[in-house]
Amino acid sequence: FVTSDRETTATPSTPVSSYRNPRSPITFSWTTSNTTGSTPTGADLQYYNGTDWVDLGHVDSSANTFTAPANTFTVGSVQWRVRAYNADGVAGPWSAYATFTVVAAPLAPTVSADAVPFATIRWQVDGQQAWRATVDGKTYGPYFGTEKSFTLPDYLADGEHTVTVEVQGQYGLWSGPGSFTFTVTNQPGDQISLQGDFG
Repeated sequence: FVTSDRETTATPSTPVSSYRNPRSPITFSWTTSNTTGSTPTGADLQYYNGTDWVDLGHVDSSANTFTAPANTFTVGSVQWRVRAYNADGVAGPWSAYATFTVVAAPLAPTVSADAVPFATIRWQVDGQQAWRATVDGKTYGPYFGTEKSFTLPDYLADGEHTVTVEVQGQYGLWSGPGSFTFTVTNQPGDQISLQGDFG
C-alpha cells in the first residue's frame, strides 16, 4: 500500500502589524498545521516589492523561523507570506499575507561649511523632512523642508567653529548629528585714513 501526507498550511506569526528597524536583522516566524500531525520539512518566504512577489528565503528543515539580514528592506510598509512543505516534501499553499512597517531615522548627514564670517552650511542626506543646525552650541531651527543649505545670520569671530546638522525623517525620527569643524580667519581691510577739522 502507499501512503501520502496531507498538505501543510502555514500562518505568519511575526512580524505582523508591528514596526521594525531595517538596519537590524529581522526574524520572521510562523505556525504550521497538518491534519496528519506530521512535521514540516521546509518553508519558503516571499515579500511584495510593489510589483511582484520576490523570494525572501528558504528553510530546509522543520524550523519555523527565518532571519533576514540587516538592510533587506527600505522604509515603508512590507507585505510577506509563507508556505510550508509536508513530510513528502510537497509545498502547501501560500499563506495570506501579513504586513509590518519598516521605520528608521535618516542616516547622519554629511556636512560642510564655508570658512567665512557669515558661513553657509551645506549637507547631504536622504529622507529629510525637517532639519536643525547647531553652531558653537547655538541651535537654529527646527525648520521644515528639504533644503540642504543654510547661511548663518550671525557673525563668526576668528577661530575654530563646529557645526552639527540633524535631520528628521518621514516617521518623525531624528538622525544622529553630522558635524564639521572649520577655522575662520578674517582678513583686515585697507588702512583707514582719518581726517577732520577740530574747533
